[in-house]
Amino acid sequence: MSYQVLARKWRPLSFADLVGQDHVRRALTNSLTTGRLHHAYLFTGTRGVGKTTIARLMAKALNCEQGITAEPCGQCSACTEIDAGRFLDLLEIDAASRTKVDDTRELLENVQYAPTRGRFKVYLIDEVHMFSKSSFNALLKTLEEPPAHVKFLLATTDPQKIPVTILSRCLQFNLRQMPADVIEQQLVKITDEEHLQAAPEALRLLARSAAGSMRDGLSLLDQAIAFCGANVSLEETASMLGAVDQAQVVEMLQALHRGDANGLLSQVDLLTARAADYAVILEELLSLLHALSVRQQVEDAPVQVDVPEAQLASLAAAIPAEELQLYYQLGLHGRRDLPLAPTPRIGLEMALLRMLAFQPERTGATAEFAPPPALAVPTPEVVVPLSGEVSVDADEPRHVDPPAEYEAEPVFESESPADFVKIGSDEASFDSPMAPASRASEEVSPVTSGPVVESFSESVPAAAPIAGRHDAPQSDMPGADGHAVAETSGSSTEAVVVSDWSQQAYSLSLTGLAQQLAAQLALVSVTDREYRFTLDTSHRAVLNRAAQSRLEQALCRHLGREIKVVIEVVHHSDETPAKERQRIEQLRLDETTRKLQEDPTVKALEGAFGAQLDVASIEPLDPGKS
Repeated sequence: MSYQVLARKWRPLSFADLVGQDHVRRALTNSLTTGRLHHAYLFTGTRGVGKTTIARLMAKALNCEQGITAEPCGQCSACTEIDAGRFLDLLEIDAASRTKVDDTRELLENVQYAPTRGRFKVYLIDEVHMFSKSSFNALLKTLEEPPAHVKFLLATTDPQKIPVTILSRCLQFNLRQMPADVIEQQLVKITDEEHLQAAPEALRLLARSAAGSMRDGLSLLDQAIAFCGANVSLEETASMLGAVDQAQVVEMLQALHRGDANGLLSQVDLLTARAADYAVILEELLSLLHALSVRQQVEDAPVQVDVPEAQLASLAAAIPAEELQLYYQLGLHGRRDLPLAPTPRIGLEMALLRMLAFQPERTGATAEFAPPPALAVPTPEVVVPLSGEVSVDADEPRHVDPPAEYEAEPVFESESPADFVKIGSDEASFDSPMAPASRASEEVSPVTSGPVVESFSESVPAAAPIAGRHDAPQSDMPGADGHAVAETSGSSTEAVVVSDWSQQAYSLSLTGLAQQLAAQLALVSVTDREYRFTLDTSHRAVLNRAAQSRLEQALCRHLGREIKVVIEVVHHSDETPAKERQRIEQLRLDETTRKLQEDPTVKALEGAFGAQLDVASIEPLDPGKS
């Protein structure tokens, strides 16, 4: 007997053998069991997912000599003739070769006649979307009211081209693309039954290359057997498919992250020597970027890349999320523009070099980003105790407790609203619009009792005391800058200053999710070896292992020693850098609005023209910006 290709040899002969289309199998078997049969079925889906196979199984179930059943016997003459393709009452029509209306009319002339041998006369029309408009019109009336002995089984890969009048008369089933693991399981089963030696990695590669089509997977397996012989190996299969080695894709991404153009182009040379498809190279790189982005957000999520778990976790922790997103977007554009490039290799190289050119700027290990303008406060420092009272010199009486409300009129050099909205001068830049009346440096006497914390400005409410510190042992210890410090738990002391963490959170070399995490953390306690924070449950989404690891590494670089970051999720956290920044910005906006409302020019305009100040449009300028 001549050789029969695997795609035909292993075509399912019953609904039980059907793989990967459980939703269609369940609907059809239920309708056959209950006898609720429609007169027209439409099967849609991409190539090789089982449209024609299911239609033939349906014809077999309708005409089996054992009766209408979801489990045809496969032994009677009707079943065997349908399997062999010679059943008289199963008319298979290729619509792509019979597009004319005359062909359709000739076909439908025989609809009125009873079936020759079977129970039903079944019309199986493949690629029905290829019919002309006139052919669809000719089919319309028969399809709407066919004789009781006629069933129509239509199959198409493009249902959008079928008129809605046809679609509305059919029971439609959309066959899905098959997952790679389902195809892989079927390939393993077939190689075992055929007594073939095949590496699991080779079968996995074939399943991924099938792109959701079982028939394509079996055809590729046939091709691999012809290329490799009885032993299908990964290396030979990859060479046959022109596939890209995932290890080289990882090397390419690492070179991108390092900014190593020489290493990047060297990897392109290696892949070119293996005759890899340049479009496939970009697709594999995009798949790896997608897998890393998913792992950064959901650590245990399944991914479709053949990269060791340890290496995948290392890459996800090392490469910032915004960098992955940038690479992915530029890779998509490069994939789209590949056919427009002078050569595919030039298109690939330009896409990779574009990723290097637009790479986010990164600082060195010890460099820090400048703090945002809203948090750069050169104003005189005021200390507020965590517990106890503050003593000040008698000749310079000053109230340093955080005021509940800002009732005092701030003093400005200019009453002009234009000057006020800028909120800046050549001398200093302020977070708060309420600048102090005097810019002279002032000294505050040491604290009489209790630890102290540093506030942003004497005109801005100090942050709430650090939680959990009221009962800790306290002692007066001058810091390096002359401020009092609080003794922390453990054998060493650390200057615990509220404004320190607020400034550090925005000055560490952090970006993306790690910076958002730092901004939402409230500092609880500090030792030589540990920074302990609390995080409000409303911001739980910014906490993951990768972001916490990046924050810990940045603090180690900033402090010059190894420390551990401990984060506790609580229902309500204390003062955070984000809250402090938001409060300062709101104070600036409120003061700007008040000054504008009180400005004589604005009042004159309101009186003369009946104008009204649009409060929602007021936006104070950042300090120091012109």
